[in-house]
Amino acid sequence: MKLCCAIFTIGILGLSVAVYAADINKVSASNYDQKNNHNPANLVDSNTSTRWASSGKHNWVLFEFKAIEKIDNIVINSFKSKDRTLFFSVSYSLDGRTWVDISKQYQTTLIDDKLAEKFAFSKPIKAKYIRLNTFGTNYNNWSAINEISFNDVSVLPTQNIIL
Repeated sequence: MKLCCAIFTIGILGLSVAVYAADINKVSASNYDQKNNHNPANLVDSNTSTRWASSGKHNWVLFEFKAIEKIDNIVINSFKSKDRTLFFSVSYSLDGRTWVDISKQYQTTLIDDKLAEKFAFSKPIKAKYIRLNTFGTNYNNWSAINEISFNDVSVLPTQNIIL
């Protein structure tokens, strides 16, 4: 089942190069707001009016790719980013058992609800799985994200993650 895959064509010195977003096979989470149907599949449905949400300081979302992918960045469109700073960390794995921490704790910094924020790696990682661990916001213990993508070529506000 293909949940997310997009093809972009960009022009470089008159040449067209196809750039592929990471092909997500499955999304799961430690918890979600079942009452309001804020489930993990909403993270990759290309609809910024839906979201994944979970209460508590230690929740995670797990993205499984169809194959091992070379990942350059993660784009997060967090819920109410104008009013709330989301706290999170990122880990990746080739087998789903052994994990490498990319960051211990990052936070979103946007002041515009309509924009996403890119977290760009200083060098690509190879992963079959990426886990986003969330720790709530500066507003409350809820974590809520509208959309997430990987290898996004959009020009967005960017934080660099040094590996």
